[in-house]
Amino acid sequence: MAKQVAPLTDTKIKSFKPEEKEYRKSDGYGLFLLVKPNGTKLWRYMYSFNGERLKISLGSYPATTLKQAREKRLEFEGLLQRGINPKNYKKQALKVPTVQEFTDEWLTFWKPTVKESTLKKEVWRLHKHLFPMFGHYRIDQLELYIVVQELETLYKSSPETAFKVMRKLVQIFDYAQIKGLIKFNNLTPLTKAFIKVKAKNQPTIKPDELPHFLHCLENSNSRAETKLLIMWQLLTMVRPREAVTAEWQEIDFKNSVWLIPAEKMKGRKDRARSHSVPLSKQALNILEEMHRHNGRRQYIFASVRSPLNPMNSATANKAIKDINNGYFKGILTAHGLRSIASTYLHNQTDFEPHLIEACLSHVTGNEVQRAYNRGDYLEQRRPIMDKWGEYVEACRKA
Repeated sequence: MAKQVAPLTDTKIKSFKPEEKEYRKSDGYGLFLLVKPNGTKLWRYMYSFNGERLKISLGSYPATTLKQAREKRLEFEGLLQRGINPKNYKKQALKVPTVQEFTDEWLTFWKPTVKESTLKKEVWRLHKHLFPMFGHYRIDQLELYIVVQELETLYKSSPETAFKVMRKLVQIFDYAQIKGLIKFNNLTPLTKAFIKVKAKNQPTIKPDELPHFLHCLENSNSRAETKLLIMWQLLTMVRPREAVTAEWQEIDFKNSVWLIPAEKMKGRKDRARSHSVPLSKQALNILEEMHRHNGRRQYIFASVRSPLNPMNSATANKAIKDINNGYFKGILTAHGLRSIASTYLHNQTDFEPHLIEACLSHVTGNEVQRAYNRGDYLEQRRPIMDKWGEYVEACRKA
């Protein structure tokens, strides 16, 4: 009958003193503590595999606690029951990266497909949300239920951000499967664990409220350049970032066209298309005024503090919030300026809807239709931009 060994306790372990020669103290089932002459205490696990007696290190005490050592022993017993040598398994496990380590590799793979601005946002989100929650897990050990539990708090405070983190995790784990680090992506059904919240439209105002807004803008304390930026964005119907990064070299004054390069447009880097904006008389007047401020700069709306760079894309939005002691805060955003134009043109003019959408650089139709329709309707869009410019001018004078 095998001799029964009394299990170790922390009190017992702390009482073990170094001796002239190293000695062992067993916890049973192959787990023992090796006490070295210098006082170091090391965990070892002894086991049999294919008739051979083998030994594996489990770390030192107290860095590896008694509880952790026993959990490791139980894990290795499970491997042995499945016919797996724990020593070989441990060597393989050491090669498996953590979620954060593997994400760095995935970023290298993903980077060429996105714009620099998109990449910066995603890297910020990874460090803000994904890494603190999941970065320390090994890529092959992160379970679906763990992710769901961790994301519940973020989902309650910011559902949209939570879904962005979920989609990114699924992408990363898809790539891990391709690289052979996991057999299948167990996070694929992740988004089904939460109810998708409909994204809110950007706050905006009705077209008949535009005269009041323009009156408040004109009488606000904003810098002249900022007011002109807001008017430029309103008249050209572009997005905030596209507006502030406009360069003089992109303006064709002879043909009254602003050509925005593909890399500045919204969308994936490999799918983005350049966008031409027919310039109305009112938009050209804005350029004439801005030329007096920044005519020698690269950017039309150059930063005051850093003239070699454009204004911040949030400049117009902040100015709108501050107008009239915060009257428009929560009512209108810089991005919402596009909606005013869209509402007016769709509801109060007879222009073709697809041409109006083209003015807004909205992608319409399915992928096949878009492949066949590569035209930008430049000449058909001119009267639309002129009509919108006239309406804005009328609102400004009202």
